[in-house]
Amino acid sequence: MQAAALVDVIFSSTSELNHLNENQEKALHEAYQHAFTLMLKEGVSSDPMVNKQWAASFEKLLRETPASQMLVNIALQGQRPKLDVLSDSFEKYSLPSEETFTALNHFADVLLLHLRINISDDNHPLHGLITPESLKNVEPYTALEYYKQLLPDLRATGDKAGEATILYLIGKTHVRLDRLRQALLDFGQALGLFHEVDNPIQVARTQRSMGAIHRDMEDMDEALTYFYDALVVYQRAGNLEGEASALNDIGVVYDRFDDNERALSYYSQSAKMHRRVGNLQMEATALHNIANIYNQLGDKQQAIIHYNKALPLRRKAGDQHGEAATVFNMSYLVKEKSHALKLVQQAHDLWASVGSSLAEELATPRLKTLQGG
Repeated sequence: MQAAALVDVIFSSTSELNHLNENQEKALHEAYQHAFTLMLKEGVSSDPMVNKQWAASFEKLLRETPASQMLVNIALQGQRPKLDVLSDSFEKYSLPSEETFTALNHFADVLLLHLRINISDDNHPLHGLITPESLKNVEPYTALEYYKQLLPDLRATGDKAGEATILYLIGKTHVRLDRLRQALLDFGQALGLFHEVDNPIQVARTQRSMGAIHRDMEDMDEALTYFYDALVVYQRAGNLEGEASALNDIGVVYDRFDDNERALSYYSQSAKMHRRVGNLQMEATALHNIANIYNQLGDKQQAIIHYNKALPLRRKAGDQHGEAATVFNMSYLVKEKSHALKLVQQAHDLWASVGSSLAEELATPRLKTLQGG
């Protein structure tokens, strides 16, 4: 069965696409074709006969089981396949579970990466369906390999906008791998190209990424330079959301400098602007940062006030990691030990629910201290 025909099988066997218009369905169809072609071409083994048998069984799997529904969800919601959901199908078609699961995950990665690259344009039919959060679980080495395969063709055709996007994504992937100096080189190349193609929003976004690396490397002066540059670009472009984020970035640097007055000023501006554009999560982050400074200054009343402002926003935004950080910090400001214990336990459970190591690194030791004190 050809990849295109296999795509048709998936589309005909799901109702998940009912809410998409014709242009969106066509764009998603093309993305599936690309991902399937690559996945089936690579196979799962160095033995061609094994690949042939695997491909035939895998096509049946996609045609006759709920896997088709799952693969559409990968595209629309950024979900990766789960082994337990497909185990019965693997057994039915005598597919090696580990190999097929690996192949499915590879397909999910390739599809999501392809969509991410091709829907960065606001005018693309699928813009907004796939978010950066959809790609959190894409294996970074898979991402790097795929991105690097795309660069020669983009350069050969003179597609500078596409090349800049890929270089930016390579930089983000190197950050995930903690290769910060290499990421700076990637971002630097991307930044020059974004300037060439006159894409101010991507220019500012890249400057923020470079500023964040310098901040993490404790090079605060260089970090401030990039964050201020990004702020100016966002202001000139009238991008309030970006401006609010850059203001928070600058506040963080002044916070690290222990320049509390300036940090409070920038955090406050960021909170107001995020409130204006309706970004609850980032407004809560800025309010939390303000509370931290008041806490450091010994003004517990103002710290509690701002933590209490941040907490409902974090809950409303579904930011469990942030909610945990806020209730954990509040535990140091309440008078009764029983109240503090309750808050730390909440923080532990919230961090644990999102798989954060802070549950054991911060919350557990604090619980032991409170219980034993």
